[in-house]
Amino acid sequence: MKFQKCIFHDGINLTVRRGARHFKNEDTVFNTVDSNAVGFMKIRTYKHIRFTDLANDDLGDCHDEWCRTIGGLKKAMETFYDDFDVREIVTLIYFTFKPWTRTLSD
Repeated sequence: MKFQKCIFHDGINLTVRRGARHFKNEDTVFNTVDSNAVGFMKIRTYKHIRFTDLANDDLGDCHDEWCRTIGGLKKAMETFYDDFDVREIVTLIYFTFKPWTRTLSD
């Protein structure tokens, strides 16, 4: 899974992705935009919802603090998806993150 901002906090994190995506609860490598792996994620759960049905309370665990409000998330979605429409279905992905402790350059 790729992220523009690799900002994660302890405990449950949330990312919102366009469309109805399905995931398994298994470890997945995190990647940044430039494909440099930074750690592992464990998907805890996910749910599908129409963007217009989201409430600010749904976004409290967003990994990026700028996306913890409907307005901030809408702006981010429009940045990442040129033709994003607020009537679309999105997937809320709840996960924990474990950073790598070493890099290949260490």
